[in-house]
Amino acid sequence: MEEYYQLFPAEKAEYSSEITEMYYGTNIRERCLYLLKPLARQTGAIPEKSVELANDIIVSCLRTLLEEKCQDPSLDPGDMTTRLLSMLHYVVNL
Repeated sequence: MEEYYQLFPAEKAEYSSEITEMYYGTNIRERCLYLLKPLARQTGAIPEKSVELANDIIVSCLRTLLEEKCQDPSLDPGDMTTRLLSMLHYVVNL
């Protein structure tokens, strides 16, 4: 993404440092982990020792849905979002 914004800097929006770190993280695993850590701390839903494992499960779920969408572009994005949210709720016990 950084390469794109180097070519088109006028299109880069300004965000808080927290959002910038999450949005421009080097990979999906890091970006998800950045969001999950404070959620786990605030809610206590995930023991600290299990946060990285939960993150790996969430990233795997997301990848599965992305692969399904790539294989069948006609899949309803709303249904896929609902599925992902259900997976997230299950993994983080919320």
